[in-house]
Amino acid sequence: MRRVAVFVLVLGVAVATACSTSVSGSGSTLTVTAAFYPLQFLAERIGGSAVSVTNLTPPGAEPHDLELRPSDVAAIRNARIVIYLRGLQPAVDDALKALPDKSRAFDALSLIQLRHLGDGSVDPHFWLDPTLFSKVAAAVEQRFEQADPKDTGVFQHNLSQLDTQLGQLDHDFMTGLAHCARREIFTGHTAFGYMAARYGLQQIGITGLNPEAEPSPKELTRIIQLAQQLHPTVIYAETLVSSRSVQAVARAVGAQVAVLNPIEGLLPAQRTAGADYLSLMRQNLQTLQQGLSCQT
Repeated sequence: MRRVAVFVLVLGVAVATACSTSVSGSGSTLTVTAAFYPLQFLAERIGGSAVSVTNLTPPGAEPHDLELRPSDVAAIRNARIVIYLRGLQPAVDDALKALPDKSRAFDALSLIQLRHLGDGSVDPHFWLDPTLFSKVAAAVEQRFEQADPKDTGVFQHNLSQLDTQLGQLDHDFMTGLAHCARREIFTGHTAFGYMAARYGLQQIGITGLNPEAEPSPKELTRIIQLAQQLHPTVIYAETLVSSRSVQAVARAVGAQVAVLNPIEGLLPAQRTAGADYLSLMRQNLQTLQQGLSCQT
């Protein structure tokens, strides 16, 4: 069963995304380790070349299943700042407990209230709502300033630029999904609750938060019957996990299958092509507009 969300950022290696125009720092870098991709993106975009970022989750790997190598434990131990969200990656939680200086650990859960599902699980995918992602970005920038005051101007400039981009992204989702023939999205994994809540959609998950779980025959039958009533033209699978249940529902109702990305991590090919959070979110928007027959 999938465990709930943990993210770690530890400040320090200078990397900026291919499409970033972040300004450079003034000398020595601040060490950062990200538990997985969304927080790596924030650290790189806000820090620019003033930070050095290590991602604990390799490209193409499922972040929830992360097992730390000795080098990962060392990266956490040696980090200036660790930013995390309790629960997603228990191995990271355990490593943070061993930090001698707990002030270096920054829990993003203190900034946002996570969504609780009907089965009692907690949805960690807050970054699929750009407004929540922007709130966490602002807090990350503040921690960068505290750890490295000499580069405050760099961090503030880069945050301002990122905040503008996230604001535009939110606006484009809001207007792009305002007039659609349908509002229901059938997803293989119940990871899109924040996006659905922000933009007036109804998420119907085939499985729960655990992407590797399969629904029982009874539950799958219930989902198929609901789909037959609502007549979706698209059922949404996702990257990094199996889509067998999605394929079964799509076949039963004669729907197509499209990919909706929870952006938990980058595939190696996406990384090579220079994809990032912003471009993947815009792909999600286009996928939803097509699947929901939205007027643009």
